[in-house]
Amino acid sequence: MPTLPAGAATGESPRTALRPLVAGTTIGQIVEWFDWSVYAIFAPYFAEKFFPASSPLASLLATYLVFAVSFVVRPLGGVLFGYAADRFGRRPAFAASILLMSASMAVIAVTPSYATIGWVAPALLTTARLLQGLSAGGEMPSSSAFLTEAVPAARRGFYSSFIFLGVGAGTLLATLFGTALSVLLSPAQLTDWGWRLAFVLGAVLCLYGLRLRKQLPETEAFREVAKRADGPKQGLRALLRRHPGAVVRVVCFNVGGTIAYYTFAVHMPTYLKTAVGMSATAAFVVTSITLIVYSAQMPLWGHLTDRFGRRPIMAAGAFGMAVAVVPVSLALDGGPVLAVLLLCVAITFLAMTSATVSAVMAEQFPTSVRALGIGLPYALATAAFGGTAPYLATWLEGQGLRAAYFGWVALLCAITGVAFLTMREMAGRELSRD
Repeated sequence: MPTLPAGAATGESPRTALRPLVAGTTIGQIVEWFDWSVYAIFAPYFAEKFFPASSPLASLLATYLVFAVSFVVRPLGGVLFGYAADRFGRRPAFAASILLMSASMAVIAVTPSYATIGWVAPALLTTARLLQGLSAGGEMPSSSAFLTEAVPAARRGFYSSFIFLGVGAGTLLATLFGTALSVLLSPAQLTDWGWRLAFVLGAVLCLYGLRLRKQLPETEAFREVAKRADGPKQGLRALLRRHPGAVVRVVCFNVGGTIAYYTFAVHMPTYLKTAVGMSATAAFVVTSITLIVYSAQMPLWGHLTDRFGRRPIMAAGAFGMAVAVVPVSLALDGGPVLAVLLLCVAITFLAMTSATVSAVMAEQFPTSVRALGIGLPYALATAAFGGTAPYLATWLEGQGLRAAYFGWVALLCAITGVAFLTMREMAGRELSRD
């Protein structure tokens, strides 16, 4: 029997009762990913403020190194918040992760430059970014476990697609904000103080997201497991002992998608500006259009995986990305219009793989370890392959090895394609509750 929110039995239609749950989860993802993406998008503008060096490239590489280091703590965030979500409920984990993100954004917004306080400036920036890593590590498992448990099995793909719609929309919002600032402010103003506005906005948006999430009910699946005196064991040891294969599968599900997303969405404005030679405004506009196309496709692919199965659609998307990534990436210097067309092709393949990856991850684990089972391997894949993407792409570009980076992206997408092709089909089936 489908799991529905508590209000569904009081006269509301199931679809109406689900709307606040989907809206709250999606808006929370938008806020979280706006905050997470702002750092990479605005890095070229504040890099020399925190890491003065002999060249702009050296400052940017140092800033991207902090970006990569912040991913190191994401697995820890996945474990801590995933365990909390499995032990105490999905809602408390929601609230804690978004509150931590708000605090870290506020710290970055007000931290003085290196010229003012010396080494304390990069130390505060790094500390704040590490806190963001903890927060981001806990966001995805809590959201995925919450929403997939609350919706009917027959529509799980469709509703879970709103999680990555929120991911794309959050990055889009950050990119649009960058576009607006690049138009309204001069390059000097944007570099001097304009970039701080993005972090101020992120901190405020988090508080709004927290308000929404405090109103969400706990899922029936969690309440059922939590009230059992002889319930199944929880925690990291239980996860690794009982579900090692599922942990490896979730890592493989995400290695291609995470590096492709950070390449074509988060890092793309910088890449188009520094490597291709576009103006800042053109780079932001091209990336914004790409993200609109990406986000708009999520419900469509989610619906199609409910109807035709997860495996064929997600595998086709991953293999399509593996084939397209190198030729698309090396042809982006043909002008903004061609760049938009090529990136929309690549981002469509990515949408096919990411629309229902939250559902696929949740389908691998029972309720007692679901959030932790999603959080740890997802964060490991993101830390290893997403967090290093901007740094690796920038460094290889500086060495004249642009094609080598995109070949690496293609290889990881092919690995993800094999993982999707060989997974068990779970479309329409109930989630395990132990």
